[in-house]
Amino acid sequence: MNNMRIYDKYRTPPQTALKKIEGGRLKGFTDISPMWRIKCLTELFGPCGLGWDYSIVDKSVLDGANGEKAVFVTVSLSYKETPESEWSAPVTAMGGAMFITKEKSGLYTNDECFKSALTDAIGSACKQLGIGADVYWDKDRTKYDLEPGAIAKPEAKFEFSTDEMMRAVQEEIVTRLKGDMQLINRASQKRFGKSFDKLNMEELSMILERLDNESNSGQA
Repeated sequence: MNNMRIYDKYRTPPQTALKKIEGGRLKGFTDISPMWRIKCLTELFGPCGLGWDYSIVDKSVLDGANGEKAVFVTVSLSYKETPESEWSAPVTAMGGAMFITKEKSGLYTNDECFKSALTDAIGSACKQLGIGADVYWDKDRTKYDLEPGAIAKPEAKFEFSTDEMMRAVQEEIVTRLKGDMQLINRASQKRFGKSFDKLNMEELSMILERLDNESNSGQA
């Protein structure tokens, strides 16, 4: 079985599945259509509930600055390689969205925040399977990937903001700790005196480094 079969097949989204973000802190970056991801999963495994499925394992609302609130949803996504095969081990991923946002006119409440966070979580699980990988990692291509006679195009430039990098590290930590937000928040309060969502990049990096060290020790 080819370990790269999913990654290679769906690593590059079609232009019709890409949308440039026009506003907010992520202005200028690229968003991938959630329905394209659903289409990929359905083509690979079959309809949701038969060939692939997900369960919500955690939901939380966390306080931010200036009266803002954010919601986080953690999902476990599983799939079947064939209709006769067993369900895969769960792919755990977290997604988030703003619940209450401070705007010029005052506080704004988003009544679709949990739906957005759920969509984001499923997208994060797809990312771990390699779906849309080239949007996140454009360096994973070489001249040897080109068809004979093809002309190499200039590399696309993807520059990630600090917020995106922090979010990626948060997702990695949550994934490694199986999405147990209660455990993560308790450990964060004990180590840093604040909840997980308020940790800065340096503190998140310290947690990730410790997880790496524990993993390496376990393999020794």
